[in-house]
Amino acid sequence: MTPQHAQAAFKSGNDLYSDCTTPRGSSTYYQADGYCTGFVMGVYDDFDLSRQLEDKEACLPGGVTAGQLRDVVVAFIRDNPKWRNLDASALIRAAIIDAWPSCK
Repeated sequence: MTPQHAQAAFKSGNDLYSDCTTPRGSSTYYQADGYCTGFVMGVYDDFDLSRQLEDKEACLPGGVTAGQLRDVVVAFIRDNPKWRNLDASALIRAAIIDAWPSCK
């Protein structure tokens, strides 16, 4: 799946990747780590709601944790640097769909 190009994103993949990979011990680590996890979970919650209302684009197994979602998103952004300039929300959705494809 390729994330769709979005106009002037509030937060790009570069921004999110920077927050999610802030070194432990940095003076901004806890703020950046909390922001990263919160952003990923917020997009996931929106994604999950739309999934319940429409056709399922992804099929997550029960018990997936916030930490696992965060790790999947960070790995996806790390492994797809050509898309980091795109909207972070689109990248999160793409990461979820890539990791857990449709149950159809």
